[in-house]
Amino acid sequence: MTLKYTFQKKHPMCNDEVGMKWMKAAAEKKPFSTDVVGVSYMLAGDALVSNDNPAATDPKDGGVWVQEGPHLMILLPTTDSIAALSRDPCSGGHYVMWDKTPLVQMMIPLAAKPKS
Repeated sequence: MTLKYTFQKKHPMCNDEVGMKWMKAAAEKKPFSTDVVGVSYMLAGDALVSNDNPAATDPKDGGVWVQEGPHLMILLPTTDSIAALSRDPCSGGHYVMWDKTPLVQMMIPLAAKPKS
């Protein structure tokens, strides 16, 4: 597996080939699908993002917003294996992000979230 580094000023990440296609689809607001498992990771964490809508830009618009610390993102050919996982990023442990969109992924936090 070849990982490619995607430079973002504050939120660097590494992606395999599937992750790069996923990132391109997200940036271009196009559909995404894969026949194999893909892996991306952000060991420096991410910005505040909507857990529900990959195109959302304003937390005041509602939905569940999360700022994840270091984490892995697993991209899957089907959602069958993650059907029973939580969609709540605050439930502790791994969860599903962007459910019911072509950009659905399994998020695996690598650090505990600070208590509110």
